[in-house]
Order: sequence, then structure tokens, then C-alpha cells
Amino acid sequence: MTMPGYYSILTARVRYAPITSSAKLLYSELTALSQIEGYCYAGNAYFAELYSVEERQVRRWLNE
Repeated sequence: MTMPGYYSILTARVRYAPITSSAKLLYSELTALSQIEGYCYAGNAYFAELYSVEERQVRRWLNE
């Protein structure tokens, strides 16, 4: 698994939102990956492997 050398952005709206820290981290990861091509091409399976969770957990975070 490649480690992107890009930075992530966590906006104040997301930082102070009443969501889990994991959902905030996922949002930050999405912004970092979006810098590569202008959009995030990774699927739920990528994030599940990255964070060692089931895909359904990734879906929960995305729903937040």
C-alpha cells in the first residue's frame, strides 16, 4: 500500500461536527487522496484495509 506524500485538510465545520474521530480522520484522508487526481479514486475496501476495519465500518463513517 502506497503512502501518499500529500497533506490533508480538516475544515472547522468537520473538526467541530458531532461525529466520531474516525469519521473525521476518514474525511481528512479523502482530502489528501483528492489532491492526487482532483478526486478520490479509492474505494471502501482500500479504507477498510488501511484502518484494519470491515467495509461496513467505513460505510458508517461515510454516512456520518
